[in-house]
Amino acid sequence: MLLGLKVVNKDGSPASIGARILRNLPIAIGPGLLIIPLLGYVLAPIVALLLICTEIVMLLTQGNRLGDRLAGTTVTRL
Repeated sequence: MLLGLKVVNKDGSPASIGARILRNLPIAIGPGLLIIPLLGYVLAPIVALLLICTEIVMLLTQGNRLGDRLAGTTVTRL
């Protein structure tokens, strides 16, 4: 909101809470792996790095993040 951006569905209607949560799920997977004792501390940085790199590549090449494609949302200006 501070940047004047808004998350909406592909058809322009306001995004639901579920869609907003689903949109951010790929970013939360890496840190979520930290709940696994020992193995999580090895896997979390690797998975987080791969997901963030995927998000960046998709954002730069297609204009939408992986989370946007999963949730069927897009970001627009207010």
